[in-house]
Amino acid sequence: MSIVDADHPGVQWDNAVKAAMVGVDRVGSAYAPGGFAVDAAIDAGADRPPAEVLLDRVAAMSVYVTAGSALEVVEVVFDPVDDDLEPCGEQAASLLYTVLQGGNAALLDAWCHLAGEHGQRVPSALLAAVLDIAVKGKTGRLSHIAEAIGSRGRWLAAQNKRWSAYGSLGVCETGQEVDFASLKEQWDNGSLTQRIAAMQAMRAIDAAAAREAMVGCVSKDSAADRAAIIQTLSVNLSVDDEAALEAMLEDRASSVRDAAADLLSLIPRSALS
Repeated sequence: MSIVDADHPGVQWDNAVKAAMVGVDRVGSAYAPGGFAVDAAIDAGADRPPAEVLLDRVAAMSVYVTAGSALEVVEVVFDPVDDDLEPCGEQAASLLYTVLQGGNAALLDAWCHLAGEHGQRVPSALLAAVLDIAVKGKTGRLSHIAEAIGSRGRWLAAQNKRWSAYGSLGVCETGQEVDFASLKEQWDNGSLTQRIAAMQAMRAIDAAAAREAMVGCVSKDSAADRAAIIQTLSVNLSVDDEAALEAMLEDRASSVRDAAADLLSLIPRSALS
C-alpha cells in the first residue's frame, strides 16, 4: 500500500505525465486511480477521446498545482501623502510613455528635468516604470528624478525595497523635509543607489556643500561608481562646479573623464561648452 494518497495532486501529475509518455490508449484509465481533482473543471465525459481529456487535465492541473503554492501575506497600508505636484498633461504623458518604451535613460532624464521645471510630475500610472529604470544598473543617468516623481512617487518608492532609495529623496516617512545631515549620513554609509539618491537630494538643498562632500571621498570608489556618482552634479549644475569637473578630466578612468566632459559641456562659457 502506498504511503502517498493516490488523489494527491503530485501523484496525479506524475500519473498524467506517465500516461502522456506511454500513451493513453495503452494505459487506459489506470493512470488516474480515484479520478482527478481537476475533473470538476473540465469536460471529462466518457464520450471524449482519452487523449483530449488528458490534455485538458494537464492544462488544468498545471494551474491547480501552481495555485497551491503558499503566498506570503504582506500588510500594505495605503496612505499616500498629498501630491505636491500636478500630474503632467496628456501630451507630455504620451511622450513619456514613448520614452519608457525605448528605454533611453538620457531622454527620460531630460523629460524629468523639464517636468520638474514646469511643476509637474510623472503620471501615477507610469511611476512604477520610471522607478524601475531608475534603479537599473549603475548609470546614474536619472539625475532629475527627484524633480519629477513628487511626493506620491517618493511614497510609492518607499513601498518597494528595490525602489527604497528613491523613497527618501529629501523627505522622511512623515512627509517632512529631511535635513542635510541625514542625507550626508546616507551618502557616507549607504549602497551605491542610496548614495546617488542622497547626493541628488543634497545637491538640491546645498549644491556647494554636496559637491565638497563628493570630491572629498569619491576617489575611493571604483571607476564605474565614480562615473555614476559624478552624474549627480547635473542637479543644480552651475559654473561653481567647473573647477571640480575640470579636475575630474584627469581621472585615470575614461568613463569618469567622459562623464565630467559631458557635464562641462552643459555649463555656459566653460572650456568644453
